[in-house]
Amino acid sequence: MFETYKDITNSIVGMVNRVRTPNKRTLNALAPKTSRADFVEAVQYLADKPFLLAPLAEASFRFSESRMMAVRPDVHFRGFKDDGIGLYALNVDMSFNNAPPIRHFDLHKVIYQASPAIHAILLCHPINAFKCWQHNIIPSFEAMPGLESKLGGYTVADEATVLNKIEENRLVLVPGLGLLSLSVDLLSAVYQVELLEWICALVLEQ
Repeated sequence: MFETYKDITNSIVGMVNRVRTPNKRTLNALAPKTSRADFVEAVQYLADKPFLLAPLAEASFRFSESRMMAVRPDVHFRGFKDDGIGLYALNVDMSFNNAPPIRHFDLHKVIYQASPAIHAILLCHPINAFKCWQHNIIPSFEAMPGLESKLGGYTVADEATVLNKIEENRLVLVPGLGLLSLSVDLLSAVYQVELLEWICALVLEQ
């Protein structure tokens, strides 16, 4: 009788897990395969960057008006694969593939809701940018004037005023949180941080 009960319990658990964890066909319906592949490629490129503090970093991509994908908080950036993607609704607190919420999910959500032009958010911790902030140094683009337009604007703000800054700035340093890099896709968000770090390193050497 015990064995029969155990078999029934295992069957029920299996059914629940199958419902909670979508198969590839269902996953492709929830999030385009090409969008997921591009996101995986960008995360793999990001994984070894010195400005990535893995336990604190977050990366997301809005692929539709009401859905976003992100690196699940329970997986590593290094060796990142498709099954490390969490799929989340932006209009309700819900994951489509049973992924735990990322730490600052609400911040990602309000930024996406506030600016339709932003499709990717990277939260990272570039040391040279933080050094400039600590020493009240404003990054200068005199050496490479063309870089400023590629960055899309840089500023410092607290969490309460981030939304007031994102229309004119695609890089927002939030003390106590990190640097937010906002762009049309994750790879572009990574490139923006690389450019800012180069400028900040140059300024600090002067």
